[in-house]
Amino acid sequence: LPDVPLDEALEVPVECFDRNIINACNWNETRFPFSKRRMLLRDEGDPHVVLLDFGQANPVVWKTVASGPWARGLQLIGNNQVMGSRLDGYEVFDLTTGNVVKAVTKFLNVQSAYRMATGETMLTRSGTSLDFLDNNDKVAHSITYPSYGFVRVARPTIHGTFLVPSDTVLFEGDDTGKVLWKTTVPCAAPPCDSSWSQIYEPRLMADGNVLLSTFFGASLDVVDQNTHRVTKSFGTKKMTNAAVIKPNASRLRNRG
Repeated sequence: LPDVPLDEALEVPVECFDRNIINACNWNETRFPFSKRRMLLRDEGDPHVVLLDFGQANPVVWKTVASGPWARGLQLIGNNQVMGSRLDGYEVFDLTTGNVVKAVTKFLNVQSAYRMATGETMLTRSGTSLDFLDNNDKVAHSITYPSYGFVRVARPTIHGTFLVPSDTVLFEGDDTGKVLWKTTVPCAAPPCDSSWSQIYEPRLMADGNVLLSTFFGASLDVVDQNTHRVTKSFGTKKMTNAAVIKPNASRLRNRG
């Protein structure tokens, strides 16, 4: 951490808890100038996938209609392609043109999609069910977590487990459908909110803690790997509907 004053109660730099600044302590503007940035966006309300280039006067490189209303998530999958879910499967976009080069449309109640390191495509479906598709887009195997009907964007960890957001509950499950731990009351100590509302996406970080984003809470929270309580919270309702906030990718560690 940089050499800045510490709040003795928090034992971390006070500047790191500025609710209006993401990456308040590890963002280097000289390395990542705004004019050099590109951004992929997924608009769920007005279902489009958009590529922006902030080095252009008109930053929109392309804007492609995507399946809605449950079209969520984007993932770079190699070969100059990006994948996103649709309510009946998933679709793949060409990163240069934005054209849809593949669409899989034979599944029901799909909330999100993720390409695993094994090459399988994981569909998170209402239920909560994780279906793993082979190269022919047939279900090779599935994992079901009973009693967790509401779900958004589940993600794998490097430990072979899965972080699953179920509305106000975050849990980690194994490949047999067993819930290893869950948490519902997040706040360990200020500054953080006392409750979650529609957890959107959790990710395992390199330090073992979990980074998750909430929709109606509009927050980005760090969940301690041992206590499963929030130790840091960025954003909150001051950044309305900040559903998925991705910090510097070097802070994340997720290899499927």
